[in-house]
Amino acid sequence: MPATSGSAVTRPAPRRESRLCKQLRKHAQEVCFPYLASHKALAPVAQDAAFAIVGSVATGFCRAGSDIDIAVIAPDRSYRLVRRRVPGLTQRWRSGRPAEEIIGGRQLHWYAVSTTDVRRALLCHNDGAMYAYGTARILQDPGARLARLLARYGPHVADVRAARIAGKLDMLQRRAGVLSHMHCNRLVVAQVALEALTLSFKAAALLDGAEGFRKDLEALVSKGRVGRALMLYFLQVLAGVGSLGEAARVTQRLVARRVSRPLAEMIETLEREARSQGLRTGLPRPDPRHAEPQPSPAMLWQQRAEWQARQR
Repeated sequence: MPATSGSAVTRPAPRRESRLCKQLRKHAQEVCFPYLASHKALAPVAQDAAFAIVGSVATGFCRAGSDIDIAVIAPDRSYRLVRRRVPGLTQRWRSGRPAEEIIGGRQLHWYAVSTTDVRRALLCHNDGAMYAYGTARILQDPGARLARLLARYGPHVADVRAARIAGKLDMLQRRAGVLSHMHCNRLVVAQVALEALTLSFKAAALLDGAEGFRKDLEALVSKGRVGRALMLYFLQVLAGVGSLGEAARVTQRLVARRVSRPLAEMIETLEREARSQGLRTGLPRPDPRHAEPQPSPAMLWQQRAEWQARQR
């Protein structure tokens, strides 16, 4: 049965965490957090901002060389103050580059972002934001603003999860359909096939209850029940893409036999699982939030009237 509208889906059991991750979290809490709260760029807004550990230290996948990543989520007025105080630093954050410092012998990456920008990224179903904030370990959250934001728009909300799965499956179907009537240019066929594989893996991870998508998407997917069921087809599609380079002439028949058929089996496996979970498997029109490569929240928000109309 589908989850109740607006409710949170059941989270998978937490993985056993290493002593190293616990040590790094303690270092973040007791050393890095006080340092940032008194930092000249953040001190005037520190009492009003949420501080959260993100990345591998938050998820428990950290290693000996892992950095500590901390996000500072500030209300809009406070964030504007930070931008006025350190315009160069905020421009760096907005281009995706955190500040880097060695604090207490550990590498710290940190950045500040406005509450509005986090909300927009979640509304745009941005995979990076869903993973970063959905798996975050909150150090401070005045008024529970970040917690309330995630409770409404985060990846564990049943409606959000269902919409993400439906969007990715629909976009996957559309990319696979392109292969059936496109001109047989090797590079274009390979590009579309790889986009479809990425969508397949992301849909499988969500169906298996993953919290988000790590850098090693294949390793993540291979650990889930649905993901394991896709692996043979995945290898067949990859082999098919490779065989196009060996063929003297790439024909539509060759593409259908080597690429489209195993891809169709992947799609059927995913849609069957989605239906068994009570989820939608088709949309009347494409959801641009789930294109591959994924569009940025900033670009989507500029075109929000258009893509919101598509959802109606």
